Amino acid sequence: NPLVVVLLASQWISEQIVTEMDNEGIECKRIQEIIPLEYTITGKELKSKNIDGHYRDKMGNTIYFDSTIPDNLHIQFKGMNNRLIVGNNVSTASLFICFGNNGICSLGSDSELIGVEIYTSNGKIEIGEKCLFSTQIVLRNHDGHHIFDRETKERMNHNKDILIGNQVWVC
Repeated sequence: NPLVVVLLASQWISEQIVTEMDNEGIECKRIQEIIPLEYTITGKELKSKNIDGHYRDKMGNTIYFDSTIPDNLHIQFKGMNNRLIVGNNVSTASLFICFGNNGICSLGSDSELIGVEIYTSNGKIEIGEKCLFSTQIVLRNHDGHHIFDRETKERMNHNKDILIGNQVWVC
């Protein structure tokens, strides 16, 4: 009884493969059904787990925080080996952080992020202490779309780190 595992395919291709395997009577699963590659966890959930300020999943994603982590912080992991460090007394009305692979995000103590989205992969985004962020702020250390030089075939838009110092107002 073979088991087919489908990974890294778009949703419609996955559905097509699963349908074809079902028609042949072959059991088929998407890798996401076996290993949760993408999920979201909130500050409220982290506090409720009573894990003493350190969370780590099977994919090597790690979160360091204290009891003041905002309940409405939403952290999405789409990859592996990521690290989030949340300083003391960070406050937010809406904060969404999305990780690809090998991303680092650091939020400095006593910072206030009203309406912010952060996307990091293969690099870091660091926010210093006592920073203020207004609404509709988006930070990305990558484009998400690779651009290649026509002649050399080399990628042109590599990921870059974002470093924001202490007591900075972003609006």
